[in-house]
Amino acid sequence: MEAPVFRRPPKGVVTQHLVITNFGRARGHTQEELEVLLRDFRPTGAWLGGAALSHVSFACESDAAAAQAALDRRKLGTGVITARYAELGEVKLPGAVVPAAQSLREADIPGLKLLTEFISEEQESELLAAIDTRPWDTTVKRRVQHDGYAFDYHTLKVDISRKMGPLPDFVQTLLSAADAQGCGLPDPDQLTINEYLAGVGIAWHVDTHSAFEDTILVLSIGAPIVLEFRLERPDAGAAPSEGIVSKKLATASEHDQSASSPRDVSRDTRETAATGGPAVCDASSACGTDTSSAQSPTRGGAVDARPLWVPARSLLVMSGESRLRWHHGIASRSTDTDPDGATVPRGRRISLTFRRVRNKWECRCPWAGVCDTQRPASLCVPTRLKPGATVAELMEERRRAQEAGILAGT
Repeated sequence: MEAPVFRRPPKGVVTQHLVITNFGRARGHTQEELEVLLRDFRPTGAWLGGAALSHVSFACESDAAAAQAALDRRKLGTGVITARYAELGEVKLPGAVVPAAQSLREADIPGLKLLTEFISEEQESELLAAIDTRPWDTTVKRRVQHDGYAFDYHTLKVDISRKMGPLPDFVQTLLSAADAQGCGLPDPDQLTINEYLAGVGIAWHVDTHSAFEDTILVLSIGAPIVLEFRLERPDAGAAPSEGIVSKKLATASEHDQSASSPRDVSRDTRETAATGGPAVCDASSACGTDTSSAQSPTRGGAVDARPLWVPARSLLVMSGESRLRWHHGIASRSTDTDPDGATVPRGRRISLTFRRVRNKWECRCPWAGVCDTQRPASLCVPTRLKPGATVAELMEERRRAQEAGILAGT
């Protein structure tokens, strides 16, 4: 059954619908587990979300209230869930609401390269199999794996004293191929593997200047994706030579919240509901959430936004301005529009991001507004975490931030 569109109701309003946070496919849950969770409450419908949110409907408000009281703050093996009221949102008619992706030439972003068919289908299958034999970290919305160096959650930088070991053997062949093609990142020593299911995205961000060297490589396998690049326009308060970001585009790297396209119509966008909610970083870059509700993601208006079509098995090379000045992110939705204008359902995508760690580097690039050396405020470090906070406390901080932004409008 097709899931309805949900949104946050007015404050204090009790409805016959609930949103369950910290419960979804990205947390490793299944539809069967959701039905077991709800079996004592007589739901009329239950929808497992692709991210970390699920929805449930009841025949009447009293049934929903009973479930809300019983489920809110319940502790599960995967963490504490919350139950909040939701209401049905208006279903917008489909049409040209998701911008068509562009080719690399059309996007025309300085310093950006895209090598299509960088690996074969056979190599892709081998990589997917190797990745899936390893344990996944499920503490954030996406499932992730880290190799090389660990992140410091308090500084949002790499702690060079915490080396986790070498990069896995199964990436060595493709790194040799990248080096042979002059991609500009010899001997990377940090790897982040992200899993993106349909509906899961990542907030627009600039990877921390001082933490990593100029060039970053991103290999995409599984399904294609639209990766959007954004730049604040001078008339929005930033000088072209500075690239200073406004509150719309603050600055992070491994994000817990996803970016939401302002005109996206999919239910999964409502699930992550980054629009209007605070962004909390959990790794190494300057983080931000798109709070624009009226500006469509085009080259007009306050933000210059350029959606790039990234095929499976392609290698994206970000260096120079594309790496240090432009924000990049993935909108949370279930479909994309390819360069031919066709609607393409999203599938499971795995990204392998390769970086090289810098040691005590002070960046003096021309883009001070997104540079953590020249503008430390560009790093939105979690402010409510006391020194020495545990990872569990960080997760609780992140959960509160997610909840504050949940279903924040349509």
